[in-house]
Amino acid sequence: MLIGIEVFYELLCIGQVKLGIDMPLLQKTVLGWVVSGPLSLYPSNNRCTSICNLSVNNDNIQRQLASFWEIEEIPTERPKSVEENSCETHFVNTTRRDTDGRFIVSIPFKDSVSKLGDSKFISEKRFHKLEKRLVTDLNFRESYNDFMKEYEVLNHMARVDAMI
Repeated sequence: MLIGIEVFYELLCIGQVKLGIDMPLLQKTVLGWVVSGPLSLYPSNNRCTSICNLSVNNDNIQRQLASFWEIEEIPTERPKSVEENSCETHFVNTTRRDTDGRFIVSIPFKDSVSKLGDSKFISEKRFHKLEKRLVTDLNFRESYNDFMKEYEVLNHMARVDAMI
């Protein structure tokens, strides 16, 4: 482990063991014991390899390191459901561009459309409430008309002359 000098002295603790002349020194640190100094067990003309290993078991550091790797891990993509795959296939097969370059996308419908029930009565009731509010609230009517005109100008909707 390489540690910069700016934090080295902050890691030192009280506790030092001198093993003797031309022998390593043991220094207690926040991280454990550090061995440093000369090692002259062999004559200087022979080549010597020194290896030092440090094992620290600190559960807090282990948890922090595990948490770090979980945060840094690239998320794996979850498998798509049958419905999601069906929608993507539908999109690829039905999406096209018109002469103006705008995309035309066919909306995928579920097979269970019949489960929607009879909504005509509720729709008519809401439509009549809207008509009543447009008659009684002039500010609302003006805002509503402006919105609808803008929608038409932007070609988000078009008038349908024939009754469907």
